[in-house]
Amino acid sequence: MKITVQPSFRELTTLRLGGQARCLLVPQCDADYEAIPREAERYGGRLLALGRGSNILAGDGEHDLALIRRPCLAAPRVVRTTSNKVLVAVDGGMTLAGLLAWCIKHECSGLEPLAGIPGSIGGAVAMNAGSHGCECFDLLQALRIWTPKDGVVWVDREICRAGYRRFALQGYDGVFAVLEALLAFETCSRDVIRKRVKSWFVRKKSVQPLTAWTAGCAFKNPLNHSAGRLLDQAGLRGYALGGMRFSPVHANFLENTGKGTATQAFELMDLARETVAKRFGMVLEREVEVLECP
Repeated sequence: MKITVQPSFRELTTLRLGGQARCLLVPQCDADYEAIPREAERYGGRLLALGRGSNILAGDGEHDLALIRRPCLAAPRVVRTTSNKVLVAVDGGMTLAGLLAWCIKHECSGLEPLAGIPGSIGGAVAMNAGSHGCECFDLLQALRIWTPKDGVVWVDREICRAGYRRFALQGYDGVFAVLEALLAFETCSRDVIRKRVKSWFVRKKSVQPLTAWTAGCAFKNPLNHSAGRLLDQAGLRGYALGGMRFSPVHANFLENTGKGTATQAFELMDLARETVAKRFGMVLEREVEVLECP
């Protein structure tokens, strides 16, 4: 187990801001998970599983959290194949970009629209990440998870409850960490998958700030509406407060221009919700996961 004391959310999230947690616990094997509750208690932190931090807005200040981050401990492995399906076990610490590269090489199709998302498989499952009609849950068959109460166990798709950017496990309350996901891909030619991945990436790059410091979409899309379009029409595209702004490329991306703070980010999000509610009568729901200090 690798342990970092007082890790900074600036180093752990793609938005590059926020305060410090009590500790960061990085298991190096499955056996290390047994020690997580003890280490969390030693540092006085509440457990929180953290992927690559690509949808996290952490408040400024001291967080009473013991973060769990799984590294990629194994390459994907094919579990079973049929005439047109491939069942693949994917490590929860693997990045989506790494998995897509593997999928191209092994002719496994299904996640191409997620190209450009910087998260891990574990994090993508835990929030049911999606893009352009494709969601992680569409492919999910089973999960190998860790919980403080039950340790390492397999859970089937049947107990998973998923929706638009939300995911839960029936019968499992509290924190859980994704060690491995069993995904069902369709077979497809390598060239076709490569072209799809490239096409989705190029398309997103033209309309999203993929290289900026962001946490992805700030707000969920209201039913039959685009949050980005509402923010744009409300005049918030490019609107800045200190080192934070709504991206001039896509209004639904909250961007840290270099010296942004969580306080500025919260103020901008409050302004956005108030402005959209007043002008359009719609309530924007946060998509970014907010971690506030106690």
